Amino acid sequence: MIRTVRANKRGFHTVHFEPGVNLILADRSTSAGEKDTTNALGKSTLIEIIDFCLGSNTPPGKGLRVDALQGWAFTLELSLAGQNVAVTRATQAPGFFAIEGLTDGWPFKPAPNKENVPGLDTKKWRSVLAWALFGISEPASDSGYKPSARSLISYFVRNQAAAYNAPFKYFDNQKTWDIQLHNAFLLGLNWEKVLCWDRRLACSLSARRKRRIFQ
Repeated sequence: MIRTVRANKRGFHTVHFEPGVNLILADRSTSAGEKDTTNALGKSTLIEIIDFCLGSNTPPGKGLRVDALQGWAFTLELSLAGQNVAVTRATQAPGFFAIEGLTDGWPFKPAPNKENVPGLDTKKWRSVLAWALFGISEPASDSGYKPSARSLISYFVRNQAAAYNAPFKYFDNQKTWDIQLHNAFLLGLNWEKVLCWDRRLACSLSARRKRRIFQ
């Protein structure tokens, strides 16, 4: 459970969450007219901050890594594997996740950086999330592919308009096999069989195309 979202700058209003469903609403003044909107008040940015702290890809100049947010660091306080921890990610150093709290039993232990702040790099933090949130800890299957923390989190953190066009996918051009695999995993079904079936089907279609070419 996410408990708090905060930042290192005074202008940011700390957000606290309670158990159960939490709704983020924008206030409208009594003088607001029909043409007044609730855009640009931070609702989508809050989702982006949560995604940022959960290890999203952050290219320079995009999202939270714009010039206006240089020097900012965002912190997510949450319960992970039954322990309360806080993870902080800075916009100028997105490859490091500072960790506070108990990390007993984690597959990777936070290690100090140059500033002696304990934390994890992006790959290890995503591995911890995969283990804690989705129970993924074993090596990849023989197929060489399996659902990841980031691909699964994208089903819950839908921060693009296209992610709401269909419930079973989180972007418009998502491959059919990818949709089937991830939904099988989230429903507790045997996702490896789904992947195996899709690979066999792909190989069969490929063989048919080759036969047509050489006939």
